[in-house]
Amino acid sequence: MLAMAVGGIATPLFLYIYDRASNTESAQEESSGYRFPKPRHEIKGFRFDGTSGDKRVITIEADRFRIEKKKVGFFRFAMMNVATLENASVHIFKSVTGPETGADSAFKDAFSKDALPVFSTKRVSSIEMAPVCVALYEGKSVVSRIRADSAIVCLKHRDVLFEGNVKVASGPRSLTTDRLRLLTEKTLLKTEGRFVLKTNKNEERGNKLTADIFLKRVRQREP
Repeated sequence: MLAMAVGGIATPLFLYIYDRASNTESAQEESSGYRFPKPRHEIKGFRFDGTSGDKRVITIEADRFRIEKKKVGFFRFAMMNVATLENASVHIFKSVTGPETGADSAFKDAFSKDALPVFSTKRVSSIEMAPVCVALYEGKSVVSRIRADSAIVCLKHRDVLFEGNVKVASGPRSLTTDRLRLLTEKTLLKTEGRFVLKTNKNEERGNKLTADIFLKRVRQREP
């Protein structure tokens, strides 16, 4: 409980300090034209709990956490940041669903602004994790677990792209692939390339697969 409390206080404080330092640095560069060395903003032993309403919907843990300017090619964009997590463990909990929402949106609140307000207010566009393990919960039970060399969370679309040695396990079913996308808005898994799906009865190989979090194939309607 003490560790959770310290983590809950340290994370917003760190992001506040980072924002102040970034703003000061930008102002100095604009006024003088001189580029100061980039400061290192880092937390070791990072933990963050995100809630929607009064319910916890996500917990993020990592050995190291830092925020950097978003880089494309040789350039860094001053207005957008990326959060980087080393050896990340993410726990996503099923949201309370009513008759109007249904099971297909059970995890949609995990990467919402309500659950991650400190990220959205600091102009963080994405979260990069390497390596990464994501567990999906119903109550206290893990119903699906995803491991990969790396993953990128797009906060705008609330989806997660896993890359490199992707392995998914749900009960007796397992899936291996190189690229997998988790769509939290629809609670779907989509492979992007070749995959191997194993069950206790057979083994299926192919190029594209859309499945639910229990690794059961979902037939999507053609547009």
